[in-house]
Amino acid sequence: MTANPLPPLTPEEYEALKADIALRGVIVPILLDVHGNVIDGHHRRQAARELGEHIICPEETLECTEEEARDLAVVLNTHRRQLSRDQRREAVAQLVKLGPGRSNRQIARDAGVDHQTVAAVRGSLEATGEVPQLDRTVGADGRERPARRAEPVPEPEVIGGQRLAPLMSSQTDDWATPQPLFDTLNAEFAFGLDVCATASNAKCAAFYDPSVDGLAQPWTGACWMNPPYGEEIARWVEKAAVSAKAGATVVALVPARTDTAWWWSHCRHHEVRFLRGRLRFGGAQAGAPFPSAVVVFGRPARVVWWEHREEAVRDAA
Repeated sequence: MTANPLPPLTPEEYEALKADIALRGVIVPILLDVHGNVIDGHHRRQAARELGEHIICPEETLECTEEEARDLAVVLNTHRRQLSRDQRREAVAQLVKLGPGRSNRQIARDAGVDHQTVAAVRGSLEATGEVPQLDRTVGADGRERPARRAEPVPEPEVIGGQRLAPLMSSQTDDWATPQPLFDTLNAEFAFGLDVCATASNAKCAAFYDPSVDGLAQPWTGACWMNPPYGEEIARWVEKAAVSAKAGATVVALVPARTDTAWWWSHCRHHEVRFLRGRLRFGGAQAGAPFPSAVVVFGRPARVVWWEHREEAVRDAA
């Protein structure tokens, strides 16, 4: 019995993996349990076999229980693969089912999501009786603590007569990229592609909208990116970093969340321009409730304290 509870790769993803293995071989060994079942590497092994015996496919064996194997498979794949929101939540559900006594924060770290997402998934599983309702959970340090329930979502804060909730998503006409900021960057980089936009807020003549899924498309040349600011942002940032390695220059406007996994894994390895003050997104009367930064994927790592002084930027009080 195989250990991976996650969905298979799409045909396009599989063909891309196969092409990479044909070029570079199998770099990450296939991980097996003591019975020879694959914990991690189903697709790598299949692609190697299809390519022929000349492809060397290294393997490693790990002594573990079936539950530990399934847990490890979820952890490895959620961090490495570009899963959809629903697929990632299903992976979280698998982790909760495998270890209901583990804390939300511990599962969130393994799955690469926010602990509130785990709390919400756990609440759904408890409501349907798929996992027990526990009064205490165990953290990574082995200590028991009171279980934390999902907190109700508060009403969006209103400043200057405008609701702030839409600021957490950049794919909206109301909170579009500040034009003066974009104009300054466009003068420097001459963007040819907006990788994450809609027809009404695209900053370039060439753009990817949700109907074509920018994450599944090639990013080449000088690209502009103002990604969704929810859980999905990690996938967009990872795509920017991968595209930069392939030769693209991706300039991204992102919230300056230096404590997140996606920032630590990708943004800090490139040029980061921290913006002074808070941005006023297109059409907004008030500044955003978070600081922003421009990350230039494709340039060497360095930090710039950028005093962009157009009217789109408001001084911090």
